[in-house]
Amino acid sequence: MIKRVDRLILITLLRPFLLVYSSVTFVLIMQFMLRHFEDFVGKGLSILIFLELYFYFAASVAPTSLPLSVLLTSLICYGNLGEHSEFTALKAGGISASRLFLPGLIFSSTLGLAQYALNSYYIPHVNKKSFTLLHDIRTKKASLQLIPGQFFTQLPNHAIRVEERVSDENFKNILIYHRADESSRLIRADSARIRNILDEFFLVIELYDGQAYEEASYFHRNEEKNNFVHTQFDYMRMQLNLSALQLNRSATKIFAHHRYMKTTPELYQSIDSLESQIQQKTREAYTQSETLYTYHRPHTKKKSVPTQANPPPPFWKKKPPTTKT
Repeated sequence: MIKRVDRLILITLLRPFLLVYSSVTFVLIMQFMLRHFEDFVGKGLSILIFLELYFYFAASVAPTSLPLSVLLTSLICYGNLGEHSEFTALKAGGISASRLFLPGLIFSSTLGLAQYALNSYYIPHVNKKSFTLLHDIRTKKASLQLIPGQFFTQLPNHAIRVEERVSDENFKNILIYHRADESSRLIRADSARIRNILDEFFLVIELYDGQAYEEASYFHRNEEKNNFVHTQFDYMRMQLNLSALQLNRSATKIFAHHRYMKTTPELYQSIDSLESQIQQKTREAYTQSETLYTYHRPHTKKKSVPTQANPPPPFWKKKPPTTKT
């Protein structure tokens, strides 16, 4: 049964723990965000993607943030008890110091066991999802951002350049270059209106007062020929597919082989598999080298070399032959 002293200390521990844990987790996640800042800029990611990534990495940094939070919370809790003379009053009431530290020990032990279970079974799945989402963000192309005076080349087979931005959708002096397998097309226009439709899956370009140059190659009697076409227009409408700029979510199984993505039973299974492979490769190496290197036979006894009864003396002890005169 929990006594009032235990309840007092647990409440004193729990209140700052929530604030400290949230603050430490936020600092660690911001450190991660700043490290990968270049991967997020210009990608046009929604707030839901950032919230999902924040949730995943909040669980990933828990093994680091939880011990630090417990340490700071214990210092704050027992520091407040000592500052307001509550610690002295409790000791004067006959409660020993070890008894006062018992609720904190139980609190930290409970968090440690919970963290061990999370590290063993839950966090590997979170790591799998977080690293997969981070990989998709890194491979995603930059969103449609038309900067005056620069070519935008993120669309496949297209390059778009504008000279002046009038508003969010209106531009002046636009140049579009399109390259296909057997043809190329160059379009120049005095003004254009560019907007996204269907949840930014398609880009509509409305061109005004421009010219188009198209060059196509074809074969005639096994001879390659070029056809050049020049047209003028008052109005032209183009529609481009923006699927190449969308965030494509990959399957989580592409990172399933990494050790950070495996639970404790899966790690033990991998260790057993590696030990079996090492033993098998060792036996194969001994078998292949058995005919070449006899000292690679660890399980065979060395053959004894028969010795002579009276071995000859070494060559440096031999007497030089005498010559008869």
